Amino acid sequence: MQQPCGWCRNELGFRPSRRGGVGDSWPLDGTLDWLWPAAERAGMPIGLVAARFLPEVGGVAERHPALRLHIDHMGVPQGATGAAAFEHLPQLLALARHPNIAVKVSAASVFAEDAFPFPSLHEPIRRIVDAFGP
Repeated sequence: MQQPCGWCRNELGFRPSRRGGVGDSWPLDGTLDWLWPAAERAGMPIGLVAARFLPEVGGVAERHPALRLHIDHMGVPQGATGAAAFEHLPQLLALARHPNIAVKVSAASVFAEDAFPFPSLHEPIRRIVDAFGP
């Protein structure tokens, strides 16, 4: 049996989302400031749909170095496809300097405008894996 990596142990985690009429400001306005230290103390990883606030994720990671964060869907903005889906890539790759941030390569085919095997995705995914690791 393969053992899980040290970063992604088999703990429960939390993924806050903005449903129910919540606006876009909650990740930036201090609404979650109580959550970061609590999750850090509990060893609970936090998943974020963070396309609108990637630079702020770096600040959270710096202030809470034991908090494990993962960015869902490669940080791609909702509804973005083709080249527009990866305009944020420099911001995302800059976060690789934080050892407590990982990136989840998920829903990738949704961002492609070409057919399987989605050659347009190969380069951005390779860059993400090179920066953050497999």
